[in-house]
Amino acid sequence: MKVILAAAMASAAFLAAAAPASAQPRPQQCLRNNQIDSFSAIRGDERNIILIDRFRNKYKVGFNRVCDGVDFNGSLAIRNRSNFGLSCVSRGDEVISRGFAGQRERCVITSVQPYTAAMERADRRDARERRYSR
Repeated sequence: MKVILAAAMASAAFLAAAAPASAQPRPQQCLRNNQIDSFSAIRGDERNIILIDRFRNKYKVGFNRVCDGVDFNGSLAIRNRSNFGLSCVSRGDEVISRGFAGQRERCVITSVQPYTAAMERADRRDARERRYSR
């Protein structure tokens, strides 16, 4: 009887602790190609861009090399390896933009991660340091 009572109390405590965590909405961790709303460049950084989805979640997308023109480009295209709109943008997908002379610039995505406020502050600080170090 004592064992059953202890087990019941332990399971009730576990469920009570888990309930508030599951009640909180979790941010979407998957950037779907069909939900991309806009993008912005990181000043002075042509190896990363910020993609923003319809829910205003921001994602930092890194490239395998400098992607010429992403900082002034008006439009980009994301080419998924799966060619399915519900798939997540992931490593190996391509960002296609127009280069300086109008040619297509293809940059392979190496990372996709949620863009936090701390990351944004660090990027702004780095941009200021690059600007004033010249």
